[in-house]
Amino acid sequence: MAVSDGNPTARYLRTLSEAGAGVDLSDGQLLDRFVASGEGVFLDALVQRHGPMVWGVCRRVLRDRHDAEDAFQATFLVLARRAAAVRSGDKIGNWLYGVAFQTARKARAMRAKRWTREGRTPDADPPTTDAPPNELASVIDAELNRLPDKYRVPIVLCELEGKTHGEVAEQLGWPVGTVSGRLSRAKALLAERLTRRGVTIAGGVALAAILAPELSAGMPALLPIAVTPSPNVELLTQEVLNAMRLTKLFTAVKLTAAGLLGCALLGFGLWGSGPRADAKPPAERTYRVTATDVMKEDDTVVTQITLDIPTGTTVELTNDKGKMGGFTFSAGEPKKGEESIPVKFTILADQVEPKKGATNVVKFVVVYKLGGVSGSISDTVPMPADAKKLADVLTVHVASGDYKAGEATKFVTFNGTTYSLRITPAK
Repeated sequence: MAVSDGNPTARYLRTLSEAGAGVDLSDGQLLDRFVASGEGVFLDALVQRHGPMVWGVCRRVLRDRHDAEDAFQATFLVLARRAAAVRSGDKIGNWLYGVAFQTARKARAMRAKRWTREGRTPDADPPTTDAPPNELASVIDAELNRLPDKYRVPIVLCELEGKTHGEVAEQLGWPVGTVSGRLSRAKALLAERLTRRGVTIAGGVALAAILAPELSAGMPALLPIAVTPSPNVELLTQEVLNAMRLTKLFTAVKLTAAGLLGCALLGFGLWGSGPRADAKPPAERTYRVTATDVMKEDDTVVTQITLDIPTGTTVELTNDKGKMGGFTFSAGEPKKGEESIPVKFTILADQVEPKKGATNVVKFVVVYKLGGVSGSISDTVPMPADAKKLADVLTVHVASGDYKAGEATKFVTFNGTTYSLRITPAK
């Protein structure tokens, strides 16, 4: 007698049967089934395939086993929460390598901040560890993480996960020659980058041997997805997810700026249809601003500003130094049923970790969006010697509230330059 899918026992048994056949499913198929069903057995199958590689990355970066376990759990928790957004499931090994590396680095930074608050120093109170320092492996991981995906993928799959060229070709749908060629090119690029850092790998030495495969032993079990993670793991997971959103936003900013540069984005062009001939002067002479702190840390600030303006209103962003970077645009016709048009600004500032021996720098970006029109202004400056955190060089003045139209309102100050916003209603 057939049993309905609504029967929990039948559904569970069917899931186990499908997961048991996971050896015949690709990474992409496992990921798709996890997204569709939410069943942890499909995630467990991915952990069995890629967990040793992820665990090795976490151990090399952190060395302390307890911190590495938190990073390991957080890496797969990020996968569970972002599974639907992973574009190429069959390259999940490469994706997990990047997430594991960034998660472990974030865990190390959080530990350093925690120790600073507690008045401890790493030298005075080192973490307990059974993993010997491996500076060469740390340098290789850092440079491998910076390789373009098309070169990092074959290294992760062939060198770190031990797959043959034929297995990788079948998994990715590439010709075997493409796998071999990209792997050779990837090793050459990696060798060039290591040489610039004063590191040379002897010929014939495999990366897998240098990256201490023994550290993959003792991999912890992944907590069931229904189990609430520890506070440390949950906080680490949220930090990584926030950083991923920030990276995506910075990428969008770069693409927008590049696309609109030819249209004098950083000049004082005029966009929009302007006021309609029959438009009535707005009755209100104030505008409402909503400011939200998306992220506010010592080294990263993201603030979103939203304001609603009437049709025909002119928006100006200027600065007190007369530098390029201001802009002016007019709001066109609102959508049917709406009396105003939303304008969105995003203020981003990020303290960039320098290369060894380089000066710390801060990237500053203001992105605006009005309907289908968007653009940005940006600046990058060295971190002043007397500055210890972003608050020393960045002040966001604007806050939620009602502002008077026609008057300049302080918007944000960065590195001594103050940007002001002026909203002028149509006459």
